[in-house]
Amino acid sequence: GKRPVRISTESVRSQDYSHFHRHIQLCFVLSGELLHVIDGKEYLQCPGSLAFLPPYSAHTLSTVNSEDTPIIAHIWFHQRFLTDYGYNFFSYKDFLQLEGKRIPLICNFRENADTAKMLVREMINEFEKGSGISYSKTASLIAQLLGMSCTEPCATPSPKFLKHLSAVERSIDFIFDNYSQKISLDDMSEAAGLPRRSFTTAFKKITGLTPLNFLISVRLFHAVSLLVYSDILFEEIAAQTGLGDHATLARAFSKYLGMSPTEYRNAHFFSSRHLEQIPIHKRFQWLTEE
Repeated sequence: GKRPVRISTESVRSQDYSHFHRHIQLCFVLSGELLHVIDGKEYLQCPGSLAFLPPYSAHTLSTVNSEDTPIIAHIWFHQRFLTDYGYNFFSYKDFLQLEGKRIPLICNFRENADTAKMLVREMINEFEKGSGISYSKTASLIAQLLGMSCTEPCATPSPKFLKHLSAVERSIDFIFDNYSQKISLDDMSEAAGLPRRSFTTAFKKITGLTPLNFLISVRLFHAVSLLVYSDILFEEIAAQTGLGDHATLARAFSKYLGMSPTEYRNAHFFSSRHLEQIPIHKRFQWLTEE
């Protein structure tokens, strides 16, 4: 069946490969220190700290010079998971809030670290029940964890914003379904049901990205998996992901990931083969489920 949430723990290798998640991800450090690169910016996470990753954030996990291997808890959930259970929640980059308070990208709970760890461990225990998991209880635990991190109040979203939110979601669904094809700004605005100018403004306000940059992020999400976990040619990867040709693929990798496709493939070849991993969208199929 479809899973609106997933929780797991893992030890961080020396460096995890850069990747994107379509859904929201919380990264909670249970022990050790973690260097977390999110959308090109470095953050040092200590035990008891939480990273909030909005949809399609690019991130890499790395160890730091410490004897302790970082142990982290990952919590993934669908955008509507909390709102479905009665919590006023928005998840896009420029509007991260829960119940009217802003959610920080990184939160160190400090004196409340033990309470935060308790909430995370309750979530892990709940998820380990398998089919017996209570999603309402899990949603409540996530809301409590995020609520502890919220400090600054946010303005109440206007009815116009909520109307645009629905329109932008329609355009995002269109992008997900057609990213491998040639898509224009007019195509996306038509899917949203908004004039082009209004659509571009609303999309940037809600997601923090322009429509075209969001489209490139979706394409790169799929290109990364093909690059690391297959041996197909760059031209074919570009064609399958809607990036056109090798030159366009190379420019996108250089701009968003800081290296060429060849450098990326070489840098991640050993760890991916050695650990016999499979693409993230196949390892966690629910990530691409609706």
